[in-house]
Parts: sequence; C-alpha cells; structure tokens
Amino acid sequence: MKGLILVNAYTHSEHELYQPSRLQEELAELGVAADLKRNDFCPAYLDGGIQADVAEYDFCVYLDKDKYVPRLLEGAGMRLFNRAQAVEVCDDKMRTHMALAGAVRMPATIAAPLCYTPGAPVSAALLDKVERVLGYPVVVKECYGSLGKGVYLAENRAQLASIAEKLKLRPHLFQKFVAESAGKDLRVLVVGGRAIAAMRRVSETDFRSNAELGGRGEQYPLDTATAALCEKVANLLGLDFCGVDLLFGKDGFEVCEVNSNAFFGTFERVTGINVARLYAQHIVNTMLSLIQSFGSIPLLLDSKEHDAITAAISHLPHIIAAQLVNLIKDSGSLSDKMRLLAAGGFKDITRIASSSPVMWENICLTNADSIRRVLGQYIKALQAADQALASRDSASLYQLFDSAGAYRNSIPNSKKGAIRNVYEIYLDIIDEAGAIATVATLLASNHISIKNIGIIHNREYEEGVLRIEFYDDTSRELALQLLKRHRYTIYDRQ
Repeated sequence: MKGLILVNAYTHSEHELYQPSRLQEELAELGVAADLKRNDFCPAYLDGGIQADVAEYDFCVYLDKDKYVPRLLEGAGMRLFNRAQAVEVCDDKMRTHMALAGAVRMPATIAAPLCYTPGAPVSAALLDKVERVLGYPVVVKECYGSLGKGVYLAENRAQLASIAEKLKLRPHLFQKFVAESAGKDLRVLVVGGRAIAAMRRVSETDFRSNAELGGRGEQYPLDTATAALCEKVANLLGLDFCGVDLLFGKDGFEVCEVNSNAFFGTFERVTGINVARLYAQHIVNTMLSLIQSFGSIPLLLDSKEHDAITAAISHLPHIIAAQLVNLIKDSGSLSDKMRLLAAGGFKDITRIASSSPVMWENICLTNADSIRRVLGQYIKALQAADQALASRDSASLYQLFDSAGAYRNSIPNSKKGAIRNVYEIYLDIIDEAGAIATVATLLASNHISIKNIGIIHNREYEEGVLRIEFYDDTSRELALQLLKRHRYTIYDRQ
C-alpha cells in the first residue's frame, strides 16, 4: 500500500508543513509509505476523459482546498481523505451552515448577495436586514478563509457599511455575535467518526481566538454530549478528519465552523495526544476494510518490499512471456510453423503476453529499478542453464527442473494466504461427446455445486484433463470421494 499526501502548490511555511510531515511519519511507522507533494505537478487533468498520473498510489490524503484536483482524482477512482465533497462544503463557510441547518445549534447567519458591479453602492436594504435580524456587534466573514483571516467585527452601521463595501465583490456572510464566546472558543478534533479531545482557544486581545492571531491553547475536558455533537457534525459532512469549532453560547455550545484540514500542531502539544497517529491508523484501517470489501485479503508491505515482490512474481514474468512470444515471432522461416505447432502448454505460459501494452509500459517504467535487479538475477540463472547445456551437465539440469517443480508444487491452491482460496480438482475423462455433461450431472445429482468447469490443454498432467472448481473445500472433498468411487482418475493438488 502506498499513499500520496497532497498540499497546496504554494505551501512553504514550516507551520503549514507540520501536519503533512507528521502524517507521513506516522504512516511510515504503520508500514505504509507516502509521498508528500505539492499539487503543482497536476496529478489529474482532462484530455478526452480524466487522465491521472497517480497509478503508483492507493490513496490520497488531501490537505488542500483546491476543489478541482480532488474531483478529478476521485473521478479516476482514488480514495481521498477527506473526500472532495466534504472539503468543498467545509471550505465555504456559508455552505457549511446550510449543510448543518436544522441539525445542530448555530449562530443566525445571512448570506451576502454577491456584487458584480464594482461601482455599485452596498444595498441599504441589506444593511437594514442585518441590523434587524443580527443586531450589533455583528460578525462579518469571507466565505473562504482560515486561520482567522477575513473575519471582522462591526460595532455599528458605519463599520458594517465599510466592511460590506470592502467585501462586496467576494462571497461573504453576516453572523450573530455570541458575546459569551468573545475571545474564546472550543476546538474539537474528530478522527474516523470519533471525537478524540478538546482544546479551548483563548485570546486576551482579539474577539478571534485563533493561535495564528495570538491566541493560546489550553486543555479542556470533553464531555459525552459535546463529543456526540461534534461526531454528528463530522458524520453529516462525511468527514474522515476535521476540527469542529464551537462557541460558548448562553444555552450551550453552538457550531461556528468546521475545518476539514485542521492544523493539529498546537493541539498535539496542548493535549499530548498523537493526532497524526490516530489519523494515519484510520486511513490504514479504512483502506484495509475497502480491500476486504472486494473479497481480497490485505497484506501490508512497505514500498521497497512491494516493489521487489511485484517485480519478481508479476512484472518480470510479463517481460519474459512477451519476449518469448517475440522470439518465436521473429524466428524467420520457422516462425509460422512454430505458431502452428504451439500447443496449450506454450499458450498457458505466455498468456500474460496478451496484456495491455500501454498498462505494462507504465508499470515497468514505474518499477524499473526493482525489475532490473530481479532481471539481472534471472539473466544469471539463464546463463547457468546455458553453461549446464554446453557442458552436458545432466546433474545440474536435473536439479534445475526438480527444484523448480518441488517449489511450484509447494505453492498452495487452497491454503490460506494472500490470494483468495481456490478449491479445484483435475481428472481424466473419456474423449467422447457428452463426457463433461456426464461428470456435471453426477455432481449435480449429489447436490454438489460447481463454480467453474472446463478442459485445460497443457502437459502438467495429461492432454485433455478436466478442471473443476468448487465454491468451498467441503464441496471439493465430497466431489473427490464421489468421482473416485466412480473410478475417475483424479489429480489432486490441494
């Protein structure tokens, strides 16, 4: 498993890079490699359809607010933490309030009409409505912004008009000021649907309590009701991770904002909780569950192990199969005769040569170093075989085939392992019409279900051997006993 951590193309400060760096560290501790990159390499784009340059990654931790890249990545089939829709809703403060309206307590809020005419005056009717519904002082916020930037407090009509004039060409909103929470709020982090801790943020000099504006963080007990409120918010917005900001209202907490990419450096220092580890563990668990939902068995490998193993058991065999076919194709006058005489055995060992050349070109280039290492080892093995042939070394040739056969036969078909279990048997059948139907009828009449059946043509057993696959080992065992009683020759590789 390998991840991609994406940050904004122009991220540069140590403060902004703390969060992605910590996640990278903790994922590595869990055995998952993750590359930390700025999104200026344009990981996905449109050219007839979605084109994505992220084939080597299984998931993406998206720590930006660019709304196009995550949509494209999800369109290409990648799992994002957080998802594109959740990031979009949280990034727009008005959309956040609309999404949570009626579900949780929030301050009264009015969306400002967007102005497209720079010279037009701010509507007096708008200011009247704000005064009547929200009163003074009133909070004015840009809909897009973080770290307390773009948030203002108007004490009277003149200040309100001035701020509205300044923001009229940008999406913004007006919000009721919660006096009980002036200069303080509560930040609760939610990871994987569970509220993990709370931190009160306090400022002695500003109505905003953001640490970036001079506020300080201090521990605060997280009770069951507050945790449930924040978990509800995260669930409603579909968030894997978030910071829920609560205001201290006179009748209890009110949801102020939800940050999908909440910085947690100060939070970790104040609470002593390893937030990055909890988030990394949630990501790994989610990906493992996703893999299991496909019916697969997950196996965690670090990137070097993964690349070395896939180079040996997948990538190199594709190269060998392709080059073997090309060797026959380019054999001059013998080529057509070889193609004519190539039997099932040759087609079996070269089947993967029919795979997509575009896909395998990209795979080989992505894992070129590991493939070259194992290819070098294979070339030495071929040279050893060549030397044995040249010297007529029968013992070495026998050992080559004997050791390979013994090892291959030790590879399980039905034992538990990284690959889904296969329950199969092989048997000889009479070469006459209806022979397969006779076997299928015999099994069906004894209530044994067949998953797959067919003739295979190779020389591992005898020509024309019948392969039967079953849904479970019990069915395979019952079929084995039944067919032996009817004197079929069975080849059992379990």
